[in-house]
Amino acid sequence: MNHYKQSYMAEYNLKTMSRNSKQMLNDLNRNRSLPDWAKSKLTEARSHLSDVADYKRGSMSVRRMPGLGNTGSPDRTQLYRTILLSGALVGGVYLYDKGIASKKRLKTLPEGAKVMDQKDKLKIATAFLASGMAFGLIDNGGLMLGMSAIEGEVAKYTTDEKVIAGLGNTYSDVLGSFLGAYVGSIIAKKTGWDGSAAPPLWAAAGVGIGCLIPVYLRYRSLKK
Repeated sequence: MNHYKQSYMAEYNLKTMSRNSKQMLNDLNRNRSLPDWAKSKLTEARSHLSDVADYKRGSMSVRRMPGLGNTGSPDRTQLYRTILLSGALVGGVYLYDKGIASKKRLKTLPEGAKVMDQKDKLKIATAFLASGMAFGLIDNGGLMLGMSAIEGEVAKYTTDEKVIAGLGNTYSDVLGSFLGAYVGSIIAKKTGWDGSAAPPLWAAAGVGIGCLIPVYLRYRSLKK
């Protein structure tokens, strides 16, 4: 019962702070004047809230640090699974691409020609979008996966969200660049069209679509 009361009070306090923050933001949009003592209180409150948030993000790993009551090895299951999955994905795509023999010279779209005016517009569009979509999908999806996998391990040394986000982004960028290049190569060999010669608009559209897919899937999973 005591644990329930503590959780209830924490939830109540957070909801109250959220409600007051929204109200103050609306008030500040109309009148930005605020006394020095109020600014000081807001800075202090932000600092305290950040401390609690950092603790919650890294508490499991922090409790395992030497001298803090638990010297057992941290659970690296998710980290190992992510590394294994990434290695298998990279190796599988690489071997599949190398196993496809491309005897035909890849075609390119003539300068000034429009994709939708071509007879093979579906193949061309697929080739032009594929590499960017693969990169965008892995870039955002890998960022979410990478941050979840490394957060517990990195939190032993720091709970700074920018450091964790930076490492997660590094993981997703490297993986996305590799898979984007080889997926583009596979699609190019299958369609006969050189996706690397895609117009900038099509390449950007592919990245945008790929980036939005994991965001949408994440949003849908949280709505359930």
